[in-house]
Amino acid sequence: MAHFHFRFDALRRYREYRRDLVRMLFAQILADRDGLLRQRQARHAQHLRQFEEIRRCTAPGSVDVDGAAARRYHAGQITLDVAQLERQIGLVERQLESCRAALASAEKDVDVLDRLEQKQRKAFDYEQARREQLALEDAWHSARFPEYAA
Repeated sequence: MAHFHFRFDALRRYREYRRDLVRMLFAQILADRDGLLRQRQARHAQHLRQFEEIRRCTAPGSVDVDGAAARRYHAGQITLDVAQLERQIGLVERQLESCRAALASAEKDVDVLDRLEQKQRKAFDYEQARREQLALEDAWHSARFPEYAA
């Protein structure tokens, strides 16, 4: 009995490999984005703490002008850091969109070859079943009608 061999198996393996690379890249970009989002959240929390300390420094009673100025400067630096993180997050979001499109394309390329293999396997199985049926019929005819076998 013959075995099915898909002619484009090497191409499918290559496309699966490419799809897996895109998936890994996508996962890495997601991890980078999550890290940036956590950093932004931490910097926002630091920013809020700076303003709380500024309020304490300027509370009625004793005013610490130098401390308040230093904290205000530090809050400004944190604001710049948050803006930089926002730009990086925007860049990563664009990378994610590009990667999503590449992943969809890679998935489609693999699916096309999978469907082609299924179609060819079905045709192969049909042809094999037909040949087996013909062989059985020939064997039956040759056993029943020996004069036609020769």
